[in-house]
Amino acid sequence: MKEDPMVVIASGDFPSAKQNAPHGAGRFVEQKFFYKHYTKYPEIVGYESEILLRAEIEGYKYKVYRDCISHHLDKLGHAHNFTEFGYAMKALGYNPLLVLLRIGKLITIKNEEISRRDALNMLYHYMIYKPEKQGYLSMFPRETRQAIRDYQSKKIKRYIRNRLRF
Repeated sequence: MKEDPMVVIASGDFPSAKQNAPHGAGRFVEQKFFYKHYTKYPEIVGYESEILLRAEIEGYKYKVYRDCISHHLDKLGHAHNFTEFGYAMKALGYNPLLVLLRIGKLITIKNEEISRRDALNMLYHYMIYKPEKQGYLSMFPRETRQAIRDYQSKKIKRYIRNRLRF
């Protein structure tokens, strides 16, 4: 992270699956970036994704160091059967098209960490999520949700534009 000041979040990798974004207990968040936005970790479902998305929206980068291996005692999503992944996408204001594309990808491509059943469970809980007024299962602030949705919409449009070029 010292080599590239634009990298504000980093982690190692799992031996079984190549990750694209920092994850899990081995994640490091650059202190100045963190304290610019938070006094403590947000206590809302999806807070890890919110931190990554905030970095992206502000033009920062994150990095996974492939040669730094980390292990988790619990399998990904095991404790909540991927229910919280669905809740988190809703609490963060994910673009619904992105949610469908993500679930579609998980259903059609073999994934050792997330089964088809797990993916459908995510979608189901995204659709039925009833947020609490405050606490862990509440929504992120409206401005945060809108910024995430706008950012994701731009990414989707850019992706489509690049795919339609001949």
